[in-house]
Amino acid sequence: MARRHTILLDEVPADLAAVAERIEQLTAALGTKRETKGLSKAEDREWSELLDYWVHVEALQGKRKGDEDIATDPLALLVVAERFNLAAPQQIQKLREHFTRQASRIVGVELSPAQVKKLHHLLRTFNPAQPR
Repeated sequence: MARRHTILLDEVPADLAAVAERIEQLTAALGTKRETKGLSKAEDREWSELLDYWVHVEALQGKRKGDEDIATDPLALLVVAERFNLAAPQQIQKLREHFTRQASRIVGVELSPAQVKKLHHLLRTFNPAQPR
C-alpha cells in the first residue's frame, strides 16, 4: 500500500478528470493488494466507498446516468473525499454544511451522520412490495 500513500501526497486534483484518475490509481493499488495479500475489512470498505464516489464523478462527467444504487451515504462519501484528498477541505466543509442544511429542512430536525446513514440505508433497501 506504499503506492497509495504516494498518491495521497499529491495536491488536491484540479478537476473531475484528475479526481477520476486518482480514484483509478487508488482502486488499482487496492485491487493489486487484494489479489496478492488480501484486503482487511477496512480496506475492502474503502475500496467500495471509492467505487461509489467514482460513480458520482462519472455521472458529473456525463459517463453515467447517475441513477445507480450507491451503498455509501452522502456524508460518508465526503469522509472518503477527505481521507483520499479528492477535494479541498473547504469545499468538503461547504458540501457537508449544504447537505446537512438541506436534510434538516426536509426532515425538520438536524440529523447526525449516523442518522443520515440509517436513513440512506432505509431509502435504498425498503421494498414496499416485500412480504413480511
